[in-house]
This record gives sequence, C-alpha cells and structure tokens, in this order.
Amino acid sequence: KRYYPKEFEIWRHTPHRLKVKNGETLLQVRKRMIKGLAKAVKNKRGNIIIVTHRVLCKLLVLHALHIPNSHFWDIKFDPASITLIEREGDRFTVSFFNDTCHLKTEKRTIEYRDF
Repeated sequence: KRYYPKEFEIWRHTPHRLKVKNGETLLQVRKRMIKGLAKAVKNKRGNIIIVTHRVLCKLLVLHALHIPNSHFWDIKFDPASITLIEREGDRFTVSFFNDTCHLKTEKRTIEYRDF
C-alpha cells in the first residue's frame, strides 16, 4: 500500500485487472492452477487433498462455479479453512467452502481480515 499505492488500489477494487511487472495476473494463475488440477486428478479415483493459499482457494472455487475473476473479493477464505469440491468427470461441484468449524474451540488472538 505504501510503496505501490496505484497497484494496491487496483488489487482492492479490480484485482482481475492488476498486472505487476514480473508477476502473474489472476487469469494467468487461474490457468496454471487449472492445468495443475487436471494433472492431479487425471486417472485418479478417491479423494485428493490439496493444501494451498487463499488466492488459489478463491480461484479454484470461482473456476468450479464458472464465475469470472472479477468476483475475487466476493468469496472469503479464513486461514486453515476447509473446502470440499467433488468431481464427476469434468464437472466440479462445490459442496462447501471456508468451513472453520474445526477451529471454533481454539482461542483466536488475531482477528482475520480478508483484505
């Protein structure tokens, strides 16, 4: 925010339009994630667990629901949340996302903000 105020404002309001020198756009990250996901599920049966960061979680849910990256901030992911996406063939169904019920008994010392 301090060193890149213009980029920070784009990230806050239109993250799908942010282009950072030597970095990836959300679309580029999404395309790379889709390729990685296809590789992970190819010829696999049973459950697959993917552990990743909030940005990829958001893009994965947006992809599964066929929602454009312009809705990036419409989805919130808390740290250590659980998301379940089921697959049948090439179709993905989001059963639930950002579930933190396993953390309810933990004391939280820092309130989390998505951004």
